[in-house]
Amino acid sequence: MSQPTVTRITVDTNVVLDVASWHDLMKAFDRRDFEAVEWRRRCARDALSLFVHCHENSIDSLSVDEFRAQLLVHCDPAADAMEDHFVRVFVWFVKDYLLYRWDWKYGTNSTGLKSNAADAAVLELAKTTGTALITKEDFTPKGLRPKPKRGSLRKKATDAGVPVYHPREWLVHRRALVEAEFERFLERWDCLVPLYITAQRARDVAIGDSVAKFAERLRQRYEWLMFPERYPDPESWMPG
Repeated sequence: MSQPTVTRITVDTNVVLDVASWHDLMKAFDRRDFEAVEWRRRCARDALSLFVHCHENSIDSLSVDEFRAQLLVHCDPAADAMEDHFVRVFVWFVKDYLLYRWDWKYGTNSTGLKSNAADAAVLELAKTTGTALITKEDFTPKGLRPKPKRGSLRKKATDAGVPVYHPREWLVHRRALVEAEFERFLERWDCLVPLYITAQRARDVAIGDSVAKFAERLRQRYEWLMFPERYPDPESWMPG
């Protein structure tokens, strides 16, 4: 059976931050809090699988925040921290080179909204565009709450008649072949990273050398997100 035709979805801010930012996960690893590391990994994997699937099927995501600027403003251009490298590589390489058929759009000028105001904006965006809303609200380390929590975005969407899914739920609904899509993502990485490094060196040798220095470690971390069974030792959960 073919997949339902979908051209765009609305994505809550928390989903994008899960995959684009490495900071919370690194802090948990530094504490050797492996339970928290695994929780952060699961959230990041779910978000990444969503956007890899969007690329595979040329699906646009709509959001109320301009994420690139928000993510990069927290990165020190002179810093050598792995989490900052992860953010920059996601924004400028992973999105534009590996997930280029996923269009990352901003439906409203609502950057900086918090709490109920942010919920209202993203819910209105989903309603006015007639798109499913993807959020991680009501997802806990024990799984998805069977009944949405009072006041959560998931509950508000349900009450408003807007289709709402956790990323993993939506991929099941879509009958996505997540592991196969992940393998193709890594194949694109291996093919395009050398070209990306060459292009960066042509612009600025120091930047190109910095990307080359961390490229293999970053690839391992993406592989760890996608295929944790390949890194069964807790200390190997954060290779490199």
